[in-house]
Amino acid sequence: MSGAKGLPRRLADTLQAKDQRERAWETLDSLVAAVNEHDSYTGGHSGRVSRIAGDLARLLGSAPEQIAFVKQAALVHDVGKVSIPYALLRKRGALTDGEMHLVRLHPIMGASILSRMPGMDRFVTVVLHHHEHWDGSGYPSGLKEIEIPLESRIITIADAFDALRSNGPGGSGLRTEDALAELRRCSGKHFDPLLVDAMHTAYRSGLLDDTPRAIVLPQSGWSMKL
Repeated sequence: MSGAKGLPRRLADTLQAKDQRERAWETLDSLVAAVNEHDSYTGGHSGRVSRIAGDLARLLGSAPEQIAFVKQAALVHDVGKVSIPYALLRKRGALTDGEMHLVRLHPIMGASILSRMPGMDRFVTVVLHHHEHWDGSGYPSGLKEIEIPLESRIITIADAFDALRSNGPGGSGLRTEDALAELRRCSGKHFDPLLVDAMHTAYRSGLLDDTPRAIVLPQSGWSMKL
């Protein structure tokens, strides 16, 4: 009888957990849409970074739930940029010291935004540290090597790779091979050497092609080009 009495409570807990997951997906959907509305380049960039980060996590042998987590974190890694003026995000050429300081606040701003949104707090640490460097020269905390969360390290290199190939503001417009060579040059400095190797493996496996793809968030009809 005690088991039967506990059944309604377990059912209620299950339904509550399902409702929380659905609300979290709706929040993620809204966040990505907000970034895309503020700056379409940043929104498209986040989608491409998500795909690359997922491929890297898969190559590293991560569990399916870990792969899903890093892809979701990558989708919102630049959400802090909604706090940065659009004109600054689209500026071509060198930034002033003051402008650079403002741009470098976006991981902190992103972590702050996520910490206040239902179901998004699990991404806070990853987003906060996605501009740390392997040698400790990054920001905002100057973490180095394995002090940096693995998911942040994955997003860091996926983020840089997409920027190197981009023709948008801040991008270098490099061919894939040249972008990979730049990652190799910065191995052990900006990037985890293991992940640099994984990027080259991904390229040899045909995972880093330039073909536009679409991502559709589960339980949502919203999609974006990758």
